[in-house]
Amino acid sequence: MSENDSFFPFPTALEFDPAAAGRVLAEIDQDETVAFLQDLIRVPSINPPGDTRDVAAICAANLGDNCFDTRIVGPTETHRNVVATLAGTGEG
Repeated sequence: MSENDSFFPFPTALEFDPAAAGRVLAEIDQDETVAFLQDLIRVPSINPPGDTRDVAAICAANLGDNCFDTRIVGPTETHRNVVATLAGTGEG
């Protein structure tokens, strides 16, 4: 067991499936993606001071609109991160 085995409990290399990748890419709406990114980069989040509240809120709202459960967390009120979970259909 290497030093990284305890830090990364999941496989670090996955087999690439071109067909699956193609299906994922086909579902991406380019206009929607560009509009989201434009909205995101318009939000001031310059570091320092690094106030990421508005950026986190935009990301959480977008993820929530796409069936993710989200939480906004962070070490301070102004330094925020988004944790998102997508419920699967399996038992794991």
